Amino acid sequence: MRTLKEEEEDIKKEMATFVGEEDRQQTVYEVIIVGAGISSLTANHALRTKYGMSHKEILILEAQDYIGGRIRQGEDFVPNGLIELGAEILHGEETVLTQFGREMGEPMKSLYVWAHGDGGPMEAPVDRHYGLYYSAQNDRLLRFDAEDADFQHLNETLWKIPEHQESDFSAETTLEDYLRAEGCSEEMISMANAGFANTLCTKSNILSLRQVIRWGHQWETEGEHDGDFKFKGTFRALINYLKRALVEEAQVLLNTPVLSITRHCANGKKAEGAKEAAPDSLVTVATVDGRHFRAKTVLVTASIYVLQHPELLHFVPPLPAQYTQALQMVTMNKAMKVFTRYSAPFWPVGLQGMIMAPPSAEASEVRSAFVPECWFNALPCAAHEHCYTDPDPSKRRHPDPICGNCNYYVTGFITSDFAGHLDDTYEDDADICQVVVQQLDRVFAKLTKEHHLRHNEYLDADHAKDGDADSTSSESTTPEERAEAAAKKRQQLQAFEAPQLPLPSTVYTNGRVQRWTPRRHPYIGGGYASGLAATSSSPATATTEIGPGDYARILSAKGLDDCVFFAGEGVNFPAGATAHAAMESAMRAADNIAEQLQRRPLDSTVAK
Repeated sequence: MRTLKEEEEDIKKEMATFVGEEDRQQTVYEVIIVGAGISSLTANHALRTKYGMSHKEILILEAQDYIGGRIRQGEDFVPNGLIELGAEILHGEETVLTQFGREMGEPMKSLYVWAHGDGGPMEAPVDRHYGLYYSAQNDRLLRFDAEDADFQHLNETLWKIPEHQESDFSAETTLEDYLRAEGCSEEMISMANAGFANTLCTKSNILSLRQVIRWGHQWETEGEHDGDFKFKGTFRALINYLKRALVEEAQVLLNTPVLSITRHCANGKKAEGAKEAAPDSLVTVATVDGRHFRAKTVLVTASIYVLQHPELLHFVPPLPAQYTQALQMVTMNKAMKVFTRYSAPFWPVGLQGMIMAPPSAEASEVRSAFVPECWFNALPCAAHEHCYTDPDPSKRRHPDPICGNCNYYVTGFITSDFAGHLDDTYEDDADICQVVVQQLDRVFAKLTKEHHLRHNEYLDADHAKDGDADSTSSESTTPEERAEAAAKKRQQLQAFEAPQLPLPSTVYTNGRVQRWTPRRHPYIGGGYASGLAATSSSPATATTEIGPGDYARILSAKGLDDCVFFAGEGVNFPAGATAHAAMESAMRAADNIAEQLQRRPLDSTVAK
């Protein structure tokens, strides 16, 4: 394994001999990569460290003025800390991301899975962390383990989705259709839209059930496993690691949107529909500012939104019908993260996340300004870190008195119509922050001592390996044992004295909004991709070859005309919508490109 110092010395030598701007347009690159997000950086890293390509053989063209795409940090919101403006949570226990964290010694912390879209809510806390669930329709607040028949039925119904097969349902079946057929109440269908569909950046009445089943199989049976994690730092550690194989000043052109990609020939032959063949290259990439670059292969890491908008990026000849039909079976909706900061915590110690279901559709004025999901962040100073991490749960508490050096903020996560309503209604970010604070006021006015996690609850679960919820599930106990546990819980509740907490608005200080929308980020366009259920006019009903979720299978194939390849979370098969999905697709694309270019992997002792 080469050391970082050796790699840095090589980069300095390469930069000293890099070609100028005029030479760039005359060079025939081995690979041009469109986009500079995590899939681009991962592919570049693999091509350079695994296949030994020089930075002079790879050119990266990025439309925006920074590297990282939907992975980006904010430095000016929390003193002495970073906030994740984009990707934040590591989904799944056995992925390339968690593997990276372990191999590089990057600390990670386990999270309680509160969002249904991540397989939750878990039945037991994780490291004394838990979730709450609010229904605006009936103005009630439930704890994750509430003995409410409708709530438990929803959770059980969502948990059993991976037990089904795609063939059990038609291509037209949506998640909402499934929940209604299973007897879920309208209140809980609204909860699923806030806690499941919002997590997948879509709506439950258009989300393909077949797609959900496919993804569920990936989590449950094919090695990724359930569980959520965070880097104790941020995703910046990963970006910095991948940038070690990148010569920014020489290899990446920022503020350079690509307008068109022209395929001239494939395997020495003129491409179908191409006007002429270029003998010294397979592809020409034209940028908005009129420059042209040539390459043997092109890797497109643009988002699904960009691929769906030819005015942003078009292909010559046009993409085959199978590709364009596949792109009709996927959507990429708006997304938004709202950060609100407070001078003191207003949530119970250990509360990690909350799902908030909107009122009925008739209350459209309230629904248009609604935040479906949030999570709570305490960044204690060194003197008070023990308040949140003490091994003895009974000693965990908010500092008393409140310390001015500790920081407290809430992250609101909003997608699809929820984000669309806010983005269209409020031009000023401060107004969106006020929507969040006012909603949290309504929710936390319902907080009682029943919603706190008391220090002597679930102690056995805390000692179970990896917070395994199954160790406390109802299936592993008898009715008598469950009744005894319920009686004990009631006694504990009677003896518990909940701390007095302020309302959010009384301790709110400032906020910040990150809008992942076409207006703010036209070359990204949204959060991430999700599969659409078929309709009477969709390709899925017109042909048996294209169905819900098949967009990823088609776009992640080995290459269009052996020269244009695709990568990104939206084209990862079988499961997408995560940072690790973007990395997986990029590593496969790098292998396919290297095979096309007949590049063999370096010795494993040199590149890993």
